Amino acid sequence: MKQQTVKFFLIILFIVGFQSAYAQLTDLVRLEYSYIPKSNSEDSFNRFRGLVNYPIKTSEDCYLVVGGEYSRIAFDIEDNYPFNASNLSRLHVIDLNVGYTFKLKSGWRFGAKISPRIASTLRHKITGDDLLLNGGVYAINDKTKDENINKPYRLY
Repeated sequence: MKQQTVKFFLIILFIVGFQSAYAQLTDLVRLEYSYIPKSNSEDSFNRFRGLVNYPIKTSEDCYLVVGGEYSRIAFDIEDNYPFNASNLSRLHVIDLNVGYTFKLKSGWRFGAKISPRIASTLRHKITGDDLLLNGGVYAINDKTKDENINKPYRLY
């Protein structure tokens, strides 16, 4: 069964790898599956991850982006470790994303994103330790298509 699953994901990766798309964001929709066995051991790690982002145009070159992400991480731990690994069988990570990006007349694009997160085994009631807040800001100066300069560049 595992070989069929791996073959399926390799075929999907092969098909998607040769496609080309253009979008305002790099990730509008994404599905991932990872399987990492530990060499010389029975331990393994696998993760399923899916995300969706939806850009909403607010004005010319300005977007509000809302979305979400879910990850299920499963550990199969058979070896002995110097810590208690019994609670490490599954971890669920749920993110909600709100971002805003806009472009200035000078060519610079600015953006910011805030992501409240729940990271829990979901075996017990969610506590404050399970709640996190992530965020980020960025600036991009893209001159790759500017014909008036000698050496086009893109500054992140």
